[in-house]
Amino acid sequence: MSLLLSIALVAEQPVFTVTCDSPLGQAYYMDEPDPRWISDGVKGGKISIEMYWDEPVRLLITDVTGREINPTSQGATVTNTSRKGSLSVSSDYGNKGILDTFLVYGREGKTYLLWTNIRDSRLARQGTRVAAFVAKCIVD
Repeated sequence: MSLLLSIALVAEQPVFTVTCDSPLGQAYYMDEPDPRWISDGVKGGKISIEMYWDEPVRLLITDVTGREINPTSQGATVTNTSRKGSLSVSSDYGNKGILDTFLVYGREGKTYLLWTNIRDSRLARQGTRVAAFVAKCIVD
């Protein structure tokens, strides 16, 4: 294998991946007859954030049915909003009325994902809501 091909193959591999299982949390649904906070989550779901040296961050979400969702391929702008000492990513579906933020947080030797979701029913098919979720993660 040539050195150039070897370098190209290495560049395609993520520098690291954060994988978070079964986010749980609360959501406030505004379009219900009685707007209120309810338990919500993606039980059995998964969120992966893949970081690369010279490529955009990749965000992959696996829903409760096992379907893998790539926000970028669905028209979202996925942005690495990290600063020194933190890892954060946003996913903005723009004219679809959906905004997600993801913050990876370390505490006492464990890694967590804090995920917020805002959905506007005037643009999104589902009802208007704001939600906050937490999941335990591993870093590879």
